[in-house]
Amino acid sequence: MMNCTPTIESFLEFAGEMKRKGFDFKFEGFAFDPHFEKDRSVCLEGIYRQEDCTPEIGLAFAKFVSGYQPDELSIKESFLMAWRE
Repeated sequence: MMNCTPTIESFLEFAGEMKRKGFDFKFEGFAFDPHFEKDRSVCLEGIYRQEDCTPEIGLAFAKFVSGYQPDELSIKESFLMAWRE
């Protein structure tokens, strides 16, 4: 399966849209410490929500992640998660 990770901008746009509707999402990822690494990258590897979800939010989440073919995907009534390795 191909892994097409969204840009950080795409993650933030989706999360911002959901925040305006009253739904918070969290991210998994890391940043390189510029004191130890020349690379100052930030990497978002996943997005999740671990709270009750309406059908509207579940559908919006499924639509967002479907174009990126995540390695792991969970769409449940109280847990949404997409993860990229």
